[in-house]
Amino acid sequence: MIALFGTLSVLIAPQQRASGDVDRDDGAGLGGGGGALVAFQGEGVHGRAVDAVQLPGSEGEMTVLPGHAPVLTTLKTGMLVITESPQHGKRVLVRGGFAEINATSLTVIAERATPVEELTPEIIDADIAAAELQYDATDDYDRKIEIEGQIAQLREAKVALSF
Repeated sequence: MIALFGTLSVLIAPQQRASGDVDRDDGAGLGGGGGALVAFQGEGVHGRAVDAVQLPGSEGEMTVLPGHAPVLTTLKTGMLVITESPQHGKRVLVRGGFAEINATSLTVIAERATPVEELTPEIIDADIAAAELQYDATDDYDRKIEIEGQIAQLREAKVALSF
């Protein structure tokens, strides 16, 4: 499913031990008694506790962990990576948007988001063609540079996904 103006919220919740005790985030990171991120998409729960979320920030890639300092950032076209555990997670191709981060939550509002499992070469090629049309249709130099970046990022995503 392709979500236009989709929202992905990630809430930080304390990890619960088997004994029923709740770990509190002591700021020491994820080891020991650190908190866990629990991801929600729309009204449905993403399903599992996650270790981190990597975002394609417009100023560079960034990783959100429990206790992150408050940040509001724009997103570029790229992969949003939700790490559920080492070597396991979910990847979503996002095209622009915003991320609001604080110590207890992360909210991503993407212009467009597609889970990697649903991506095909045809979808990425169509996105590249649409961006090229936008590039040809504008005379705004700054907009052309922005669109060139989007095209390059889509091509990189296609190569990274081995299409």
